Formats: sequence, structure tokens, C-alpha cells
Amino acid sequence: MGSTGKYFKYSRTFRAFLSTTVRRHNITPKMNEDLCYLSLLSKVQDLFITSISRSKIRELNPKDVAIIREVYDSENAHEAFGDELERALEAGCEIIIIEPSRLGDETARWISVGNCLHKTAALSGIATIVTGLVWPDKPFTYTPLGIVSFFCTGIYDISWQFDPCCQYQVNKKTDILAKLPVYSNLTSSSPVVLIRKSDFRRKLLHTCITLASTLFCVWKLYIVYNK
Repeated sequence: MGSTGKYFKYSRTFRAFLSTTVRRHNITPKMNEDLCYLSLLSKVQDLFITSISRSKIRELNPKDVAIIREVYDSENAHEAFGDELERALEAGCEIIIIEPSRLGDETARWISVGNCLHKTAALSGIATIVTGLVWPDKPFTYTPLGIVSFFCTGIYDISWQFDPCCQYQVNKKTDILAKLPVYSNLTSSSPVVLIRKSDFRRKLLHTCITLASTLFCVWKLYIVYNK
């Protein structure tokens, strides 16, 4: 189905939710237009977004889902779990379900490291520009922030972006797991679910912010020390 077909498909879904919400919550045309709009928006938005996510899951090929089973059949079971996870990451599976709790926690923490680098680089870069505008004659307030942003971006772009985990995020929506076609075959009640998401936009965002904050620092320092 092309992009146009998907658009009309989701439009029909949205209209169906819209009419259902109007009947369920007794929203009539006599109501104030603004109140009607706000009521519809708050009631329908989450339902509509959830329906799109679920439709994508239903269309997912079972071959794109990798499950790391918690089966201890040897003394080196933990190493086998890690090797299986690496193969799934390198294969680029859309969804990876990790049943072993130890491996799942370690993977989730490792992914959080990359997220922390991204957020720290972006936020410290923005803080650099803000503090530089507020206190232009005090380079000790914004220069350290600029260094932190440059350092975090450097680590992310030089090291983290080549890790296969950078393309995955931990899923925190429990209802999505229940909609997977392999859910009934899981042996763990609380597995860690990884969903493949491109990090191109994140890299572009923090790289642009860091570049801007670095140039801003250099410009401000040049002005301060050449007065």
C-alpha cells in the first residue's frame, strides 16, 4: 500500500474514532465550537495515535521480530544470550524481545547512556548560547557548557553511533507488547522490548546545536579578549 493509500486508511480510522467519541461523550452541535474541539482533541488524539501504532504492528512480518529466549541449557547460557542479541542487532530486526532479565537490564542501561549523551550535548549547547547572551562578558559561565556539549557530541559521533544499539529504543508501552503476534509464545512476564528507530534526526539535532554553540563561544571569546 502506497503513502496515499495509508493516508486514506488512517483518515477513515480517524473519522471512525471521531464519530464514536461524539456519540459516547454526548458532544452535540449545539455545544460551543471551542469546547467541542477541545473535547474531541483530548478524547481522540491518543486513540488515533495508538491505532496507527497497532496497525503497523499487525502488518509486521514475524521474521522482523527476534526473541532472546531465557533457556539455561548450558553453563555459558549468559554468553549465548549476548551472542544471540548481537546477531539480532546486526541483522536490524524491527523488534527485539529480551527475556533474560539480566541481559535486558544491561541493554536498557547501555541504550540510556547514548540517550544521555544526546540530551546532554543538546541541552548544554542551548545553555551555552543562552548564558552567553545573558552574561556576554563572563566567559566562565558559558565556556564550560560549550566544552561539555562538544565533548558529548564527539563521544556520540565518534563512538556511540557505530554501536548497533544506537538504532534501538526501549519500548515502555505495555499494550504494544500484547499486540505482537508472538506474545503468546513468551515465557517472561516482563521482557525488555527494543524497537528499531533511526538516530539520524538526533545526530543532526545535537550536531547542529553543538556546532552553533562552539562557534558562539569562539566568537564571544574573541570579542572579550580583543577589547
